[in-house]
Amino acid sequence: HGIRESSYGAYLNGNSVTENGQDGIHVGENGYPDAYTLLNNNADRNGGHGIFYDPGFVVAHPLDAQGNTARNNATEPQCVNIDCAVH
Repeated sequence: HGIRESSYGAYLNGNSVTENGQDGIHVGENGYPDAYTLLNNNADRNGGHGIFYDPGFVVAHPLDAQGNTARNNATEPQCVNIDCAVH
């Protein structure tokens, strides 16, 4: 993964992740009600999805996501459980 955060919430703003072997950005999937903020990030040519957000099954994670883009990543959809522009 380019960026993977599954322990606590994350604030990711303006990151560019390129040519990683798995997902470009992968966040979520823990049992705490922590918040995730993903603003203006770009994922391009990664081996999995561009941006993968796991909202959790036990506790929902609040999410603020705006301005993210993904393209040319190996796995469709480019973004999972998050709206993003696909170019």
